[in-house]
This record gives sequence, structure tokens and C-alpha cells, in this order.
Amino acid sequence: MAQQEKVSADNLIGQVFWLPDDGGSRTHLNFIIAGISDEGTVLLVNMTSFRGFSDEDITCILHKGDHESIRHDSWIRYQSAREEQADFLIKIISNGELRSASQLSPVILKKIQEGALVTKRLSRKFQQKFFGSL
Repeated sequence: MAQQEKVSADNLIGQVFWLPDDGGSRTHLNFIIAGISDEGTVLLVNMTSFRGFSDEDITCILHKGDHESIRHDSWIRYQSAREEQADFLIKIISNGELRSASQLSPVILKKIQEGALVTKRLSRKFQQKFFGSL
């Protein structure tokens, strides 16, 4: 696990960690890209390997070197974005329940956030709630 400062509401955006997929058989790298909302929630997106298939969203492709945990070209799955309580994530990241990595750099965080504004795969509800009116 990467050495990082204590997780708090002040540095939650940009945190990186692994979460199991819906079936629980694999983990995917997740990024907190926006928040904290009026309800105390943040927005998470994950990434998956880019294979060049027609159903992959090419809005935001990340490459090896964009983050220490990215090993090959991967795409942000905006359609799988989810909202989680910030306090809950702070607790489980801080106590080690989630395998975490170093924070996103400001440049890569901004790239993912800008993709969230233009992709057709992130729900309009999330776009408006976390990024303002469009």
C-alpha cells in the first residue's frame, strides 16, 4: 500500500482504491472524482482494461504511468459511477478495510472530471449533482 497522508474530507477527492465488482470475483481501481454533496456523498468511478471494443467509452483513456497502479491502457466506466457516503469511505480507507493507492495527480483527476462532463454514459443526475447545471 502506498504511503499517504491521513484521509479526511479535505483530501477525499482524488483518493484511489480497489473495490470488488458486482459479482465480487474481481477488483477494479476506483477513483473519487467529485463531492462532497449536500447529502455528504462523493462520486466514484472505476476503470477497466481498454480492448478496443465498440462498446467501450473512449471519453477518458488512461495510460500506464498516469498513476502508479495503471499497468496498461484503461477506460473510465462512467456508466458504472456510484455515489457513496463520504464519512463511510473516510472510515474504511483510514482503517485499512480497502486496499488503497496514492492519490490521483491533479492533472489526471481533472482529465477524469472533464470526461464526466462530456460523456453520454454518466447519468445526468450525477452530472448535475456533482458538477453543477449543464
